[in-house]
Amino acid sequence: MNSTIFRHLFFALTLLVFIASPMAQADDAAEARQQYNEGKKALDEGRFREAALHFEATTRLRKHGAGPYAAAMAWEKAEQPARAADNFSLALELPGLDAKSKKEAQKHLDALRQSLGAVAVTGPEDLVVHLEDSTELSPPARLHGTPGSHVLIVVRGDITEKREVELTAGEVVDLDVTEPLPEPEPEPAAPPPPPPLIDEPEPEPVVHVDPSSPKTRKIIGYSAVGAGVVSAGVAVALGFKTLSARDTFEEQRTQQSYDDAKQLRLWTNVAWAGAVVLGGVGTTLLLWPEDKPRKTTEDSSFSLSATPTGVQLRGSF
Repeated sequence: MNSTIFRHLFFALTLLVFIASPMAQADDAAEARQQYNEGKKALDEGRFREAALHFEATTRLRKHGAGPYAAAMAWEKAEQPARAADNFSLALELPGLDAKSKKEAQKHLDALRQSLGAVAVTGPEDLVVHLEDSTELSPPARLHGTPGSHVLIVVRGDITEKREVELTAGEVVDLDVTEPLPEPEPEPAAPPPPPPLIDEPEPEPVVHVDPSSPKTRKIIGYSAVGAGVVSAGVAVALGFKTLSARDTFEEQRTQQSYDDAKQLRLWTNVAWAGAVVLGGVGTTLLLWPEDKPRKTTEDSSFSLSATPTGVQLRGSF
């Protein structure tokens, strides 16, 4: 408890020294004093992260080693070793710490660096650099992080850059951010979408029928014979009806029965005529002889040979 009180008194005395410096501006001094008081209150109440942020704000207002030293102590209590190492390193670079405090800060920093990696950033002082959500500092700065891949954020005015860094425990990576990263090449414009496909109906195949071919004649012949048979069947049925109508006329002797018998006889004759015509045409087509291929001049041949009695000519045409 006594060591804690002594440490708080040490912080207070040290901060009061550089806040009361004649060269300090009145507004910065008042703001630094307010940040320190809020940090001290948060530290007393066990709100270590909040306290560390207030002490870091004090450092941004006044470049004195006491501010980052107090922030580093608070970050250690908040179990944030990387940010504690950042502030211990900054406290050793800034003026204001006495020999005892510097020795204590170096001791803590050496212990933290055994499990942390670091990147030493150099570049213009108007830049702001930090690893992910760690301490924001201006170059030259040494930022710490756990071993592995990290993203270094570089704020260059209104432009924010991101650079990949690989950290190894106990080692320091040097990185110069003086030159900005080259602007990425613009991505090529996407090609226009293809026109929509319209499904056009496929044309129906055209079937060419050669009426002179033997196959076509047979098809028509069979069809005609079939139609003739059907017509003959109709004629037979109409014939029976015609006979019945005639008997009715002979019994009744009316004009209506006479007209009915006459009409049925007409259609019976028409059906028999259709049967005869269709049957005849179909039979003719079925019995029609197939055309034999004619011989052409290419099929003609002849030969000339010598014999003991003369010359012999043979050929076919």
